[in-house]
Amino acid sequence: MGSNIYDVAKAAKVSISTVSRVINNPDVVSSDTRDRVKQAMDTLNFVPNSLARSLTSKTTQTIGVVVADITNPYYAELLRSIQDAGNEIGYSIISCNSHEDMERERRIINTLLEKQVDMIMLVGGRGSGDEFNKHVYDLAKQVPVILCNEYLSGENLYCVVCDKAEGTHMAVKHLLSLGHTRIAFINGGAVYKPSLDKMKGYRKGLREAGLPIRPEYIQYGDYHLESGSDCVAKLLSLKEPPTAIITSNDLMALGAIKAIQALGRQVPKDISIIGFDDIYLNNYITPALTSVRQKLEELGRRSVSLIPLIMEGKAPAKTIIHPELILRQTCSRIL
Repeated sequence: MGSNIYDVAKAAKVSISTVSRVINNPDVVSSDTRDRVKQAMDTLNFVPNSLARSLTSKTTQTIGVVVADITNPYYAELLRSIQDAGNEIGYSIISCNSHEDMERERRIINTLLEKQVDMIMLVGGRGSGDEFNKHVYDLAKQVPVILCNEYLSGENLYCVVCDKAEGTHMAVKHLLSLGHTRIAFINGGAVYKPSLDKMKGYRKGLREAGLPIRPEYIQYGDYHLESGSDCVAKLLSLKEPPTAIITSNDLMALGAIKAIQALGRQVPKDISIIGFDDIYLNNYITPALTSVRQKLEELGRRSVSLIPLIMEGKAPAKTIIHPELILRQTCSRIL
C-alpha cells in the first residue's frame, strides 16, 4: 500500500493540515516547514491526489488542448510550445486531436469537461458559422475557452491570434518589390476564417499596386501537400501562368515546389514561392522556403500566459501577434 498524508505528517512531525497547506497553498507555510514536508513526501514517494487537491483549491491544474491535425508540423510546433509553457506554470496538458472533424471535436470537449479541466484551449483556425462555432459558444458558458491563433468574440472567450491579413499583404509587397505582377494565391478552404483573412491581405496588396484581381490566379487547396501540387498544375497550365505564388500554409508550398520541379521548372529561377506559417522544415528543403512566420512559439506561450490572468479576471479578450516575412531561397527578381 502506498503512503498517505498521515504518513507524511508523522514523518515530518507536523499536523495533517500543515501537509495539506504545503500541497495546496505552500506560500503560507514557512520555508523550513515546507522543506521538511517535501522531504518527507519524497522519502515516502507520496504523490498528492489531484482530485483531493482540487476539492480544496477549486482547480485541477489541468487544461484540455484540442488540435485539428497533429500530423501537420504547424500544430505539432504550437502544441509543443503550449506543453512547455504549461509545465512551467504547473499545469498539466491533456492534448487531443480532432482529425479536422467537428463531431469528433464535440465529443472530445465533452470528455474533457468530464475530466474537470479548468479550461479548454482550441488551437488553430476555424470555419465560419454555427456548424463550426456554436458548440464553442456553448462551451464558454461552462468553462473559459482560449483560442490559440483564432478569434471569436464573446463572453469567456480569450484569443491570441496572428494578423494573417498582414502576413499575406507583406508577401505580396515583397514579390512586387522583385518586379512580379503576375502573383497567384493558393488559399485554404474558402469557409475557414484564416483563409478569409489571408485573402484580404492578398487582395489589398494587389489593389494598392493597381493590379487586377485575376480569378484564375486564385486556387483553393486543403492545407495538405497534395493540394499544393494539384493547384500548381492548374496555375502552370494557364495561357499566361503566374511568375510567383503565395500559399496559405507551408505544406501546400512544399507540395507546389515538388510539382514545379516535376514539370522540369526551377524555383526560384522560373517561379517564386512564398509559404505561410514558417514551420521548422523550411530550412531543410532545397531550396529553403521563404515564408510568413506566424511566430508559433510566441502564439503558444502567449496563449498559456492567459491562464493565470483568466483565473484573476484580468485576461484581455484579444491579443494580436504580428507576423514576419522570413527570406530564404525561393524568391528571385524578374529579369
